[in-house]
Amino acid sequence: MGYLWMTLIFVFISYGVPHLNTGGDFYKIVDGSFKNVDSNNDGYIEKHEFNTTINTADSDKDGCLTLKEYKGFSAGGPQIATRIYKHFDKLRKNCIKVENVASQFAVMDQEKNGNVTKSEFRQYYVNLLQILFPPV
Repeated sequence: MGYLWMTLIFVFISYGVPHLNTGGDFYKIVDGSFKNVDSNNDGYIEKHEFNTTINTADSDKDGCLTLKEYKGFSAGGPQIATRIYKHFDKLRKNCIKVENVASQFAVMDQEKNGNVTKSEFRQYYVNLLQILFPPV
């Protein structure tokens, strides 16, 4: 799962404490991540915006989003950003490319209409974080 994820993604556990708290602070971070991806501010994330986010976060423009670059872009704290990043960097190359996460758009787009709403984005991240930070 998950990309922005990466921003997503990103995120949102009482500032680094490994339990899932989906209160007001959580949604502020998720909504901030949503705004990072919704580049035209129309309230929806389109596939091209989603795919462009990796390139935007890739500060040295080498086609490879590193953990350091992701941490600088992520709305979440370092512990959350690191877990999300490692979830997508399956080969442990310290390199995430658009093609590594492009399939996540379809997972987020629950209505299958080509747009991801803030509600769909929130649900995606709650699900991702439940996988990355299972209850103890």
